Amino acid sequence: MFFSYHLIIVVTKMEQETIFNFSNSVTFARIILVFVIAYLLLLGNTKIYLISSVLIFILIVLDGVDGIVARKLNSVTEFGGALDIVGDRIVENVLWLTFAFTEVIPLWIPIVVLTRSFITDGFRSYALSKGKTAFGKKSMMRGSIGIFFVSSRFSRALYGIVKTLAFILLALQLYLAGISYAGIGIFKGVAYSVVLFTVAFCIIRGFFTVYDGFKLFTVHGSQ
Repeated sequence: MFFSYHLIIVVTKMEQETIFNFSNSVTFARIILVFVIAYLLLLGNTKIYLISSVLIFILIVLDGVDGIVARKLNSVTEFGGALDIVGDRIVENVLWLTFAFTEVIPLWIPIVVLTRSFITDGFRSYALSKGKTAFGKKSMMRGSIGIFFVSSRFSRALYGIVKTLAFILLALQLYLAGISYAGIGIFKGVAYSVVLFTVAFCIIRGFFTVYDGFKLFTVHGSQ
């Protein structure tokens, strides 16, 4: 539902907006890069695991770059916003699935994250059809707690940081296991703790998105 609705936005806005501006080009580059990283991680080469951790850092940094550039150049568009969210979903889900495939995390983690994504993005799609956005001045978030956990810069930055740290630690875990690092047991514990915190925070943010989205649905449904 989410992807189909946003793909409609992409198609209908193509003739009205400059698609390949700098910020959108960065998003396209991120989508390509995450599949390159997934391929490298699945090769099973110890040295490449280390390279992959660096590429993951670059990948996440680029996520902040496209938004900053769009605001600085005053090139924030509806197409760009939809593309950025789709790009974020692809990056996040591909990495969770890849690390589950390499068996550094259990399969339930990407299942939970994917399920959360489908549910929250469904509500966001409905909100978008009513003129509301995920973030910004027209945000669908209504309650102060929901705004703090979902829309605030602090919450979005914190989620981005812990998610980045989790992915990098998992890539480094593969590397350290490959070189038979003596403290791999402790490192695994730290990495898994960060992963669990990231997933828990992801669920909390998703809960408030659904909660406020349901209130929006109720309001419009009664009209």
